Amino acid sequence: PLRRVVIPKDKENMLALRAKAERGGRLRYPHRFFLVRYLENLRQNDQEISRKY
Repeated sequence: PLRRVVIPKDKENMLALRAKAERGGRLRYPHRFFLVRYLENLRQNDQEISRKY
């Protein structure tokens, strides 16, 4: 089991949908490569999302 990144619910849902789309629409636990890239995207996207919400 992977450790979950704690995110406020609305952010979490939005990022989950984005990550799902990036993986070709398959909702699966990402293996380590995707997890690393996902966490990097989280840091970048967090600022954008904070401005929107």
